[in-house]
Amino acid sequence: MCLFALATFARAQSRHPGLWTMTITVTGAPSTAGTSGHPSTYSADVCLTQALIDKYRAPLPHISGDCHITRLDKKANSVSADMECTGATVGKATMQSSWTAEHATGSVHFIGTSPKPTEWTSNSTSVFKSADCGSVQPFPTPSK
Repeated sequence: MCLFALATFARAQSRHPGLWTMTITVTGAPSTAGTSGHPSTYSADVCLTQALIDKYRAPLPHISGDCHITRLDKKANSVSADMECTGATVGKATMQSSWTAEHATGSVHFIGTSPKPTEWTSNSTSVFKSADCGSVQPFPTPSK
């Protein structure tokens, strides 16, 4: 199953790097029985670095396999992107995020074809907590 997260951050001039709290709701993800699961919601604290903000304006979802950005459209208060994945998971994702200085919303839609067909959508909101991430490790900047 896909391990993804955090397609909800982006940067405007007043956007802050640091600790953010995200609430994510996922729909359409297969359950452990292999059928479509009910929506699931969870929250997490993440440390967003200035380097990630500068390069992508938003953290990218983590999907099993080798994934790369095929389109990235950065605007003043929004970003959208397309991603293709190969390897362990084959599929395509579309992502978008928009924000104000200390609040963001976003979504990721993924359609996978291998190892088995799957489709899911995540919708999220995030709120800035602090410039100090404390013990929360920074979110990694993808190499691609």
